[in-house]
Amino acid sequence: MSPDRTLIPGGHIRILIIPGHDPVGDWMASVVQSEADMLLLGLARNLESALETVDKLAPDVVLVDIASGILEHTELLNRLSAPASACAIIVVAMSNEVDLVRQAMLVGAQGFLLKPFGETDLLSSVRQAYELVTQRRSQMEKIPSAHETGTRRRVE
Repeated sequence: MSPDRTLIPGGHIRILIIPGHDPVGDWMASVVQSEADMLLLGLARNLESALETVDKLAPDVVLVDIASGILEHTELLNRLSAPASACAIIVVAMSNEVDLVRQAMLVGAQGFLLKPFGETDLLSSVRQAYELVTQRRSQMEKIPSAHETGTRRRVE
């Protein structure tokens, strides 16, 4: 099932938050909701909810707290980092979780925030990640498919 970006009004950075077990996820949600150019798609507290939201609402940016344990399931990172998803992943972690952040970056995360961080850092990271997503989408649109170019692969 392909995501339907028309379900949500345009002009907003569409954000999904996958919180850990501390109040940081709820705080990030309140910060995002206070911004005119951002739209909170929800807080996904388990893998099933995260995958469903990604598939249905196609977030632009996903904030994932390492403490959620969801990054242990490579399915989510693989789906989010696939070129077709055009979604940016920002990992949220404690300073003693740097090795896990590094692993997530190698698999496809575009950025990270180390706790504690402030509102300015959060908003700046989300907007920078969104810029990367916008650039990636623009590049993907310029690549013609085999059908559009009229090329066919010959089977011998």
